[in-house]
Amino acid sequence: MRIGNVEIWRSASQAKTQGAIHSARFMGIIPGFYGEDNSLWISRSDLLNPIEDALVWVWVTMREMRGEEPDFMFDVGRPI
Repeated sequence: MRIGNVEIWRSASQAKTQGAIHSARFMGIIPGFYGEDNSLWISRSDLLNPIEDALVWVWVTMREMRGEEPDFMFDVGRPI
């Protein structure tokens, strides 16, 4: 469902047309879709992007403080 330029809720079929092949959760929290072949991440909703950005910032900062390289976790679910 789209309002203007904002995708309120993205369906699996919409994500598939953009190249995603699995439903997934980013950092185990944010729902979305993932394409393993091209490391594509598509959030379920554009409204979740600020939360996603904050989580990434916290994750990267914590890893850097420990002297580790940041990596990102995707809990890959069922194929779409």
